Amino acid sequence: MSDVHVTPEVRVYTKDMLRVSRFPLVLEEPDDEVKENHKDEEGDFVLKRPKKQRTEVLTIVHHMDTSIHYVGLQVWRGALLLGDFILNNQELFKNATIMELGCGSGFSGLIASRIAKKCYLTDFDEEVLKNCQRNVSLNSHLFEKDPNSDQLITQVKKLDLQQNHLNFPHSLLSLDSQFQWTNSDIENLKDLSIIIGADIIYSNSLTDSIFNFIQSLLKRTNSGTDPFFRKRCRFFIALEVRYIFSIEELDEVSLAYSYFKGMIEKGSFGLWAKRVDTNFKQYISNYQRVKELELWEIGLHQSSDEIYLFK
Repeated sequence: MSDVHVTPEVRVYTKDMLRVSRFPLVLEEPDDEVKENHKDEEGDFVLKRPKKQRTEVLTIVHHMDTSIHYVGLQVWRGALLLGDFILNNQELFKNATIMELGCGSGFSGLIASRIAKKCYLTDFDEEVLKNCQRNVSLNSHLFEKDPNSDQLITQVKKLDLQQNHLNFPHSLLSLDSQFQWTNSDIENLKDLSIIIGADIIYSNSLTDSIFNFIQSLLKRTNSGTDPFFRKRCRFFIALEVRYIFSIEELDEVSLAYSYFKGMIEKGSFGLWAKRVDTNFKQYISNYQRVKELELWEIGLHQSSDEIYLFK
């Protein structure tokens, strides 16, 4: 069960199985030009003033508890950590074309949408996608419309990570869904430069599919020779290490995380991974940044001579 909703700063409204939580984002206004105390033309000191703060509110419809098939209907702490990473690195995400894998409620992608050029929130289950679309509509005041169309810059789309993606992204056009891709979407993906994911490491088969998809995509975006993609791509993933007690080991173990870590150590799919320092400012106040929360960047080795950056 997700536990991010138990903190007092989140306002929770209940109806049947659904919850509506409001997450305040306490943000700082951009710096003015005064970098340090100095005198003006009349000899008076001009003091550097504290940054002004403003609060935006992210409204998320979600469930408190579900079966594992519908975990995307909950809000998990990894999504909040990833949201804070985005808020602390806005220059990286500004005007970028972004894709979120396993978007669930859409929390992280919605934060990225505030500054992105285009943001695609993707998942597989239709109910999860419908809930994510509801959250996009509830928060549409936080981001702009696409200047080239009447659509919002944030789009909810179906993505099956277990599908054969050798012909990606054109293979997406074959998906039959209410959240199907259009030729215009495919054209937008030419500028894809950021992929994100939060709390999507919980099944070994899903981890395999994620690694396979990322390897296939980065091999094309980062080669510099693919005629479709115009930009190099980076992948960031946030997760929370979750432990269970193993009778066999007589100890607490994290099976999904151990599998993920083992994939990295073996250099599976030719990928490297490095831990990203999470000692950055916490703008999203309503979660505890426990030591089990981790953020990783995963990339593709360009040659067999490169050293794995696992640590």
